[in-house]
Amino acid sequence: MILLAMCTSPIYADVNALGAFLGMWEGKGTSKDSAYSKAGPNSAQTNCNWSPNHGFLVCDQIVHLPDGVTQNDLSIYTYNETDHSYAFYGLSKNNSRVRTPKLTIEDKRWTYSGEFEDNGKKIRFRTINDFTTPTTVNYRAEYSEDGTHWTLMSEGTNTRRPSEPRPWGSRLPGSTPQR
Repeated sequence: MILLAMCTSPIYADVNALGAFLGMWEGKGTSKDSAYSKAGPNSAQTNCNWSPNHGFLVCDQIVHLPDGVTQNDLSIYTYNETDHSYAFYGLSKNNSRVRTPKLTIEDKRWTYSGEFEDNGKKIRFRTINDFTTPTTVNYRAEYSEDGTHWTLMSEGTNTRRPSEPRPWGSRLPGSTPQR
């Protein structure tokens, strides 16, 4: 019941808002052919739990990409009580680059946004997660060359599985032990 009340409050005000992503999630979507994405189906299994001191939400994810590649991602979320902002840090196994898009949470919409340079041109990107119910998140990933007109790269739905958060150290379905 706490999660339902938290997800329906008009403005999130602390780290507890991140609890909307607690538990096991199954994701299914479709990537579009674009300058920054390859067309095809994608899917993911995600397990999110609080860190032991409740300062971070930590999500372990297995992602199946349209090109047949499967990757293991780790996402860390937190809240800064000083400036009242959220932060996201994303890591992928076998890739040392840390992703740090800006995370804003407004009501039931989470927006991850950032930019990069491509041949001297500034490219903006964003992923928008809309929590339509406490167990359903619709997402879309887009990019823009001008900050006004957006091109869809991927969209889909994440659905919370009806189970308790999986203990640390448990493998996600579809994952293989690492050697």
